[in-house]
Amino acid sequence: MFSKLFQIAALMASVGVFGLSVSPAEAKRPESKVEVAPATTPEAFAEQATAVRAAMRGNGRYSAISNSDRNAVEANLDKIASLLEQRGSVANLTDREQVVVNNAQEEANALLTENDGDRLVCRYEKKTGTHFREKVCNTVSELARMRDDNQREFRRITPPPPAKVGG
Repeated sequence: MFSKLFQIAALMASVGVFGLSVSPAEAKRPESKVEVAPATTPEAFAEQATAVRAAMRGNGRYSAISNSDRNAVEANLDKIASLLEQRGSVANLTDREQVVVNNAQEEANALLTENDGDRLVCRYEKKTGTHFREKVCNTVSELARMRDDNQREFRRITPPPPAKVGG
């Protein structure tokens, strides 16, 4: 989890600093990826967040982002920074805080790359038949598809309401 956890913030910052393309097609090409050390401390993350914020201003890479998306990215960067400052490092985050940080990073990345369907959302769910909880992660696209499938199945198995007589 930790290798993925701060990889997105590192990638966002490296894109702003090194000028690599962040279009979804470019981001998936192996030659466009850069190995960046994960930001595991508040100081390291602050540097990366500063680079992302700078890229959202003026003629920066993300300057075309809408004000509402910019505000959401800012809020997510602040959320991550706050948790890191409280805990001192990634290693000290609780499982729940790891989920919060992961979700904040995924949302910020999706907004910056305009690729929200590939954003990973994690949550804890109780395992059937136990009191144990497990972390489950799906993309936004997968969650929408599962919701649509469940609604379609519910409508299929639910009988129609009885017709009104005499009304």
